[in-house]
Amino acid sequence: MVDWISMTIGLIIGAGFVLYFTFREPMAFEAVSERNRTTFNASGDPKDILDAVVEFARHSKYKVGAVDEANQTVVLEDGISLFNYGGLFQVAIRAAAPGQSTIHVATVGRGFQWGPAFQRSKRAFLEALQGAIAAKPTQG
Repeated sequence: MVDWISMTIGLIIGAGFVLYFTFREPMAFEAVSERNRTTFNASGDPKDILDAVVEFARHSKYKVGAVDEANQTVVLEDGISLFNYGGLFQVAIRAAAPGQSTIHVATVGRGFQWGPAFQRSKRAFLEALQGAIAAKPTQG
């Protein structure tokens, strides 16, 4: 009798965690800590860089979550894996100087996560994003 009750309680708790991480709204990008924010510069018009970021997502494992062309912001989604719950990457492009842009990236995990797997996925995204922006075709 006691084993049945313990298994039922464990099943309910496990189902609760699954539901929580499945339907949880991600943290707001404004609340992201400094260690999950990155800024770098790139040569090019913000519109061209936004197009390069969207094209990068279409040809990689990341999905385009939302695109706001008026604010030159795109949200890319990373799927769940064996080691983390996936993440959201907000990429905001701002004009810095003529022919130059500043890219701000905020990383948010889909669930409460930290450690090497989350940091590794964040670094892999940033390296791939910087490579895609650097390899974008120049207009001329």
